[in-house]
Amino acid sequence: MFTRKEVNLKQIKLLIDDGFLPVSCDYRFCPKLNILDGPMNDVCEALRWARFQLPSLASEIAPGLQANSEKVVAVGWSTGGHLAMTLAYAAPQRGLKPPEAILALYALQITRTTVRRSH
Repeated sequence: MFTRKEVNLKQIKLLIDDGFLPVSCDYRFCPKLNILDGPMNDVCEALRWARFQLPSLASEIAPGLQANSEKVVAVGWSTGGHLAMTLAYAAPQRGLKPPEAILALYALQITRTTVRRSH
């Protein structure tokens, strides 16, 4: 399972050097809680935190460090990628602005397709 321990420190430095502040969040696993009350709630709360609390904490972490609450990108691998994609519809349902971008790697993507048969 991909965790923050596998994130390459060179990639983190590259993001910081380019003006991005990477933040990693955990989420609870099913079946202890269902997906709506557990993982989907957790990523929405992480988004809420990034938008409303992180900007004021950033300068406390390191002088000169800034976090722009209007430029949030959700990134995830596998299940985390799927959860990142759910923010597009789950965040507005909770009164939150969805992320400005979502990068989902190796994530389950369910799309609806219509199959038409010609007779």
